[in-house]
Amino acid sequence: MFDNTKMKVVGNVNVYFNSNEMDTFEMISSTVRQTAELVKDKWGLNIPDNSRVYVMTGWLKFLFQSAPIYYWPLIGLNLPFIFPVMKKKLEISRWLG
Repeated sequence: MFDNTKMKVVGNVNVYFNSNEMDTFEMISSTVRQTAELVKDKWGLNIPDNSRVYVMTGWLKFLFQSAPIYYWPLIGLNLPFIFPVMKKKLEISRWLG
């Protein structure tokens, strides 16, 4: 799935991330813990067993890995239309900091 994939368990949630994304994992693991506590306190619900979070920091990788494999050809065909828009949004987000 990822290159150099690591998996760590936070509560009962499996968090998958690239080994070079340890800082992002730390931030997300804190958010996962806080969210689980909030859901438990507010609604009395537990996070389901075998829940998963995939950390993806690149939009192109996210686009393919978040979609079922049978959508990949359709995504590939639409890339010429999506790419310029995403490139522009990424330039703006970098400028905003």
